[in-house]
Amino acid sequence: MSIIIPTYNKKRHLRLSLYALEKQTFDHSRFEVIVIDDGSTDGTWRRLRKYKPPYPFRYIRNIKNTGRAASRNKGIQLARGRVLIFLDAEILVEEDFIQKHWSYHEKEDMAVVSGVFGRFHGLYSILHPSFNRWQFKHCYPIVRKMPLIRKRFRSSVGLSRYLKRRKKPLQLVGRRSIDNHRYTRAAFSKSYYLEHLVSRYGPELRGFHFPWISFLSGNVSVKKESFDTVGLFDESFKGYGFEDWELGYRYFLNGYKFIAGENIVSYHQEHPVNPNTRSREHKTNHLRFFEKHRDYGIAMLVLYEIGLKNYVEINQALDEYYRLRDDFPDKYMTYKASFHRFCERLAQRKAIDDHFSEYDVAFESDHSDLKRLGRYPQLVSVMELQDRKRLPM
Repeated sequence: MSIIIPTYNKKRHLRLSLYALEKQTFDHSRFEVIVIDDGSTDGTWRRLRKYKPPYPFRYIRNIKNTGRAASRNKGIQLARGRVLIFLDAEILVEEDFIQKHWSYHEKEDMAVVSGVFGRFHGLYSILHPSFNRWQFKHCYPIVRKMPLIRKRFRSSVGLSRYLKRRKKPLQLVGRRSIDNHRYTRAAFSKSYYLEHLVSRYGPELRGFHFPWISFLSGNVSVKKESFDTVGLFDESFKGYGFEDWELGYRYFLNGYKFIAGENIVSYHQEHPVNPNTRSREHKTNHLRFFEKHRDYGIAMLVLYEIGLKNYVEINQALDEYYRLRDDFPDKYMTYKASFHRFCERLAQRKAIDDHFSEYDVAFESDHSDLKRLGRYPQLVSVMELQDRKRLPM
């Protein structure tokens, strides 16, 4: 087993994550940890150059920042294990983490095992002066039960002011709290959209057109030999988002089975984020993903992102589109063309209320016909979004 951890300026979080790996019940001689420091400027190298854990450990330092995809690719090329676990620097795991990933791969030859289903948590292990306003407001009710916070701060505003004056992080979780599991007092559920997908489609996500959204490189495992078929992470994705989903999509195209590791427990240590920068990078990379593969399902995921449809509804709408295409191969051609244009505009984050004008009569006729048939309710519902003057892109 090889655990590949890219990192950039997360030395405090990484120290806790590496310590949690020291506590693994899996035989320490049977796994290695590879940290790729992607040009950190926070002194990460000083902490790690003399680090001597009880497991084989390698620290690779990039002179300059090359990005998540390139760092993970370097880890893949250096890895000696048969099974590779991708783990983010801020992910803290429980003692049986490696054993549980390994057990899935013992049973399945072509498995993608995602560790972010059902029992994925957030953790305020370290409070940062550069947390945004929402993070301070969110963290206070969670951490105020801890003695250090309860005795000193009566509100999130007081905590925020203290940290900004202090100008350095306040650490709430250390080795001792990992040893006795008291760190969970600063944790909260962070399962997002994934939990209800398992209840709907099962742990193998059968009938779900987008199982590759479970390929979240903060906690996912595959066999190393799979990269000979699927290829490496696409290094043209820069900044935040979609380099992992795009690789997961290629696993999907090659027939791999996606498995929700419901019993794998992990904790995401919260850290400062810049929502504006992340949003711009996210949109750019989503468009790159769509243009690379031209799969309309990729574009439709924007409907979830902007809060108009959930994943079950989007899945049903795509299912209905495929059924319409098969049921009527030579009919409703205008409607199908409109669906394609609609998806392209979604991926491009462009207004979608004005590009149907040349098809208005034919489209409305098709739309009324399909609505009357009643066999494609979610597809019809999605296409009616074109009538909105502006979508929140």
